[in-house]
Amino acid sequence: MYHVDPTYTPDDFPSGNEYPEGILNSKSGRRYPTALAAMLDCDDFGDLSIYTDFRATSPASQKPIVELYAERMEQLREKYDYLELSWGGGHDSTMILEASKQSGCPIDLISMQVNGDPEKNSTGFNSEISNNLHHVKSYVKRFPMTKVRYLDISECYVKTVENYHDHKLWCQLTTMAMLDDVCRIGSDHFVPERRVDNGAILSGQGWKNAIYNKTLDIWSLFLTNPEVNQLGGISFHIPTVRFYETHDIMIKVGNDIRDWYNKADDHQRSQVNIMDNHELWTVNNEWVHDKIMYKGLDIFHDGKSKDWIIPWQESSRFDFWTKEKNNIYKEYYEWIKMLDKNIHYSCFLGKGGVLGDGLKDITAAVIDF
Repeated sequence: MYHVDPTYTPDDFPSGNEYPEGILNSKSGRRYPTALAAMLDCDDFGDLSIYTDFRATSPASQKPIVELYAERMEQLREKYDYLELSWGGGHDSTMILEASKQSGCPIDLISMQVNGDPEKNSTGFNSEISNNLHHVKSYVKRFPMTKVRYLDISECYVKTVENYHDHKLWCQLTTMAMLDDVCRIGSDHFVPERRVDNGAILSGQGWKNAIYNKTLDIWSLFLTNPEVNQLGGISFHIPTVRFYETHDIMIKVGNDIRDWYNKADDHQRSQVNIMDNHELWTVNNEWVHDKIMYKGLDIFHDGKSKDWIIPWQESSRFDFWTKEKNNIYKEYYEWIKMLDKNIHYSCFLGKGGVLGDGLKDITAAVIDF
C-alpha cells in the first residue's frame, strides 16, 4: 500500500482563515486540513466529520450587505501592504472588485488562472474568465496602477512538479483533487510581487449557505467538505484570506435568506428548495448569489444555473484533463491513480474513482443562528 504520512500539525492548516476548520476522524482522533487528506487515512467513511470553530455570537447587522463588503475591503487594505485578488471570473471574486471600487481601496494585482490566452480562446477552461473579463478591464480603468497577471495552468503545473512534487502536500492544499488547484501550488514563480513581508491573496471563499429544519424550527449555516479550507489561491510567501469569512458577512447572508423565506409563499419556497427531505429547506448557491449576495451583478456561468449544477467531473471546462488525459499532466494522473487505489472504498460514490463518479460528501457541519 502506498503510504502518505497522516500526521498534520497546526502549521499544515491555512494561516489566513478567520476560523479554524477541518475534518475529524472520530476513530483515530486525528484532524486533517481537507477531506481528501482524511479519506486517504480512514478505515470507514462514517468515521469522518467536519468541524469549525465558527459560532454565531451576535445578531445580523442591519446594514445592507454591500456595505459590509466595502467595510471588509477597507479593513483588509488597512491591514496589508500588498493585496492580490485571485479572480476566477465568477460572482464571488467579481463582487470583491465591486467592493474595492465602492470603498475606494485599490487592489495591487489581479491574478487569474487561464489555459493559454483568454482573450484569444474563450472556450473550455477559459469560458468564465473570458466572458467576464470586461469586469476586470473596467476595474483597471478605475485603478490603472493595478496589475493584471495571467497564470497559465500548464506553466504553473511545470513549476508545481519541479518544486512541490509531494503527494501529501497536494492532498493538504486541494479539496477535490482538481488539476487547477494542483497547478496553483507552483504559481509563486510567476508572481514575484508576493515576496513581501505584509501581503495577502484575497479569494472569494468564506460565506456559507443556510438550511432550515422545519420540524425543529431551527435555522443554521452549513459547511460542506469541498469548502473546508478551500483557498482559491496558494502561496508559500503570503496567506490566502477568504474575503467573505467574517462573522458579520456570514450571519448577514443567513439572515437575508431567512428573511426571504419568511416573506415568500409556500409555492415560491418549494420552487427553489433543493432538498429531497421536505422537512428541510435550502437553496442552490447560484440562487444565493443572484437573490441575496450579488443582486444585479451580471456574470456568465458555464455549467451552473439557479436550478441545477452538474458535477465538476462532467463540466466541459475541465474536459482537457478529465476526458482527454493529456500526457503533459502525467504526474497528476499518477497521483489520481494513487488516490483511487488507496482511499477507502466506502468514500467513493460509485464507479470511476476520483475523476469518475467522485467522492462522497461528508455530512455538513451546521452552525445555528
